[in-house]
Amino acid sequence: LRALGAQSASISPGVVRGLDYYDGVVFEIEDPRLGAEKQICGGGEYVFKFLGKEPLEGVGFAIGFDRLLLSLTERGIKGTSEREKVLLTVLDEGIEAYALEASLRIREAGVSVEVLEVKGGLRKALTTALKRGYGKVVVIGRREAERRVVLIRDLKGRSQEILTLSELKEVFTAPSRR
Repeated sequence: LRALGAQSASISPGVVRGLDYYDGVVFEIEDPRLGAEKQICGGGEYVFKFLGKEPLEGVGFAIGFDRLLLSLTERGIKGTSEREKVLLTVLDEGIEAYALEASLRIREAGVSVEVLEVKGGLRKALTTALKRGYGKVVVIGRREAERRVVLIRDLKGRSQEILTLSELKEVFTAPSRR
């Protein structure tokens, strides 16, 4: 949760959701700024049984969009319809936390990021980005994670650069990038 930017999180064994089908861990996401109706999201584990077939375990949740919008407004976050979109590709296992950190830096600049694990190396990552219509792809492999950098490839301008995480948000915030 800390990697996702949660400022505080707590575990409360007394949380009970009002639905009978939950069968294990339940959770709620709250924003204390919203007062008495501070819950934004809630869910939990359940077991689905249908006409004598094998039980199917799952996790479900629901988001209260009205409360989510209130929370975003309280935080000063405004939506935009025309956002730059970037594909962040993860080339190796075990570097997911670093990739998540990089994606959060880009999102802080107001850029939409799709994170995708790509097996097959850089060529496969670039091919995937082109097929999906992305203009830029951020590539993170084991070497980049160890050096705490990312490779940004501009598919339209056919250029690339290596940046640190601290430079990442600045680059996507710069007016020349929009």
